[in-house]
Amino acid sequence: MKRLLIALACLWLPLWSSAQGGYGNALRNSTTFHDYLRAPALSSVELSPNGRWLAGVKLNHKGIFVFVSDLDNPQAQAVDLPFDESTFVNWVEWANDDWLITSVTVYGTFDGQIYTREGLNYYTFSGFETMPIPVTRLFLVRRDGSGVQRVFEGVKSLEKRNLNLGRIVSFLPNDPDHFLVAATLRGDLDLFRVQVSTGAHERIGVGKNGTIGWYADINGEPALRVDANRRGTRYTYYGRQDRPNGRTSWKRLKSVRADERAETIKQSTEFRPLSPGAVTGTYYVAARPAGDPTTGIHLYDFTTDTYVRPIRVDPDRDIEDALINPESYEYLGSRYYEDLLTTEFTDQTMQAHMDGLSTMFDAEVNIDWTDSSRDGKRWLLYASGPQEPGTYYVYDVENTHIRNYGSAFPNLSPYRLSPVEIVKYQARDGLEITGYLTMPKGVRDGVIPPVVVMPHGGPEMRDTITFDPLAQILAGNGYAVFQPNFRGSSGYGLEFADAGRRQWGKAMQHDIEDGFAHLIATGKADPSNACIFGYSYGGYAALAAATLTPDLYKCVIAASGPSDLLEMLDWVRDEDGSRSDEYEYWTRHIGDPRRDRDELAAHSPARLAQYVKAPVLMIHGHEDAVVPIEQSSLMVEALTEAGKSVEFVELHRSGHSHRMAGDQRKEMEAIIGFLDSHLTVDPQIWSFSD
Repeated sequence: MKRLLIALACLWLPLWSSAQGGYGNALRNSTTFHDYLRAPALSSVELSPNGRWLAGVKLNHKGIFVFVSDLDNPQAQAVDLPFDESTFVNWVEWANDDWLITSVTVYGTFDGQIYTREGLNYYTFSGFETMPIPVTRLFLVRRDGSGVQRVFEGVKSLEKRNLNLGRIVSFLPNDPDHFLVAATLRGDLDLFRVQVSTGAHERIGVGKNGTIGWYADINGEPALRVDANRRGTRYTYYGRQDRPNGRTSWKRLKSVRADERAETIKQSTEFRPLSPGAVTGTYYVAARPAGDPTTGIHLYDFTTDTYVRPIRVDPDRDIEDALINPESYEYLGSRYYEDLLTTEFTDQTMQAHMDGLSTMFDAEVNIDWTDSSRDGKRWLLYASGPQEPGTYYVYDVENTHIRNYGSAFPNLSPYRLSPVEIVKYQARDGLEITGYLTMPKGVRDGVIPPVVVMPHGGPEMRDTITFDPLAQILAGNGYAVFQPNFRGSSGYGLEFADAGRRQWGKAMQHDIEDGFAHLIATGKADPSNACIFGYSYGGYAALAAATLTPDLYKCVIAASGPSDLLEMLDWVRDEDGSRSDEYEYWTRHIGDPRRDRDELAAHSPARLAQYVKAPVLMIHGHEDAVVPIEQSSLMVEALTEAGKSVEFVELHRSGHSHRMAGDQRKEMEAIIGFLDSHLTVDPQIWSFSD
């Protein structure tokens, strides 16, 4: 079963750059920042449909390569396809057993300058004429490295209109000589069918102004079209309607809030397509139909906008991902997070194998079942966790034999990575909250490290036990990191999420405070040596702490967060309209500025700057389309007028969560420098025995 259709379980975080002096400097635990920043040594590993071949991307001192290995003949030399130092290989995938599709990006300027990877790493904004612009293209390559051809090569109507020609919609596993790709032709995003062996293409779907994506049905025809609002914060799904006269129309189905991050599995959703169903006109979706307490897997009819039946629903937790056979479209199982990733197969034999693998790894890592051969006899797995940054394994099902194929980050030693423990506590109203505490590896007995309380963004998202580069960098500098899943977080069902509605600065804030109090009571935190730090909603929570509980933390870091709830709601209304789904979502979640004006003002940090006591670091990207940079400017102005200590780091080329290399470096240097200035790390903290 080739390319099982899995929505990858990754909460995207930027890869952070050097702090404390210079790029590549060592953290206090002897790991280097460069070890976290460098591109993976091994990535995008994929199993061929017959299970014999393994392809992927590898990076070493000689350069970057697309490789092909023969798993049945390990002694055979791998085929390596080298790329120069200006090329970024995004991914590689099997079109069929003989052909590969690979996506590559080059960064250049309008006047023809091309950036190398090193040059891009050190780039800082100096004007739009030198700003690197990414250009992405697809290439078709034979398994032996011959027959390389660029998709849409020479098609001026497409190549001139598209910086990104790498948006694959479907690899069409039941049609191994074709795949589907989305591209802009005349101002809208259209859908094209491309032949693997020749590169020939035809347009099979025409988008509208605002179309950002497509989904195909079991026959490789367009099934769903996705349009976005101007800011890209809300998606509207349209379903194909086949008329009796042979013409096609599109019916509006669902409007959902877009995730702030690149990956969405850790955010509960009202509606998210996963895979075509086995019957024409149906789709497997992760959804929470009206009246359901949790997100589950459902079979959905996009021609009638109805849910056919539930496939996997749990009354106590959100099930956000399904495993689907992409050839038969049979439902194979589901994946969800308790704290680690849990995989459930409907087949008892497959489940027994997965349970055995979990036992082998001592249930301390996320085992991501990423791929399988068509006959199911060979699996590709990816293991990751706090002390395992990522390793690929090939598992032989018949012989129950597992082979370590390679680490994505070989320079990150598990002996230096910090462990994560689950923290369960009761909020002041009795609600049970789960959080995660990353403790610096090798901390001496009796030493309480300074704590960075780090609430997540969203707020309808969640943290899990995973490999978190930011938490690991902070822990590597001697800071414990606490990440609470306060009420309003996803993953715990609708009731838990609804408990956070209109609780900005109130019950959600209390949950964070109560988690910190729990750490103090259990001897894991020093009340005089802690900082609060967050992005997006987490940035708001940090500012709310600075103004509502000014004596609680020694310092505050707020990145990309709202500071004035009334001004923020006015901005959303002006951008999207007072009757838009987006404005309705935020008034339901934060409050109505007409009815709740006084309450919103009383919990808007920019209006309470006079109460701040702790020094504040503000960080914001100029290209933020989710929370405008003016929200941080308002807070900086209010703090300055009140005579408070504030620093403002403006990231000229960054958006809400995406960071380019120069901005990453600038941001992380500011964060670590700020923490070092206001918290105390015991120089005798480490006690490594390895």
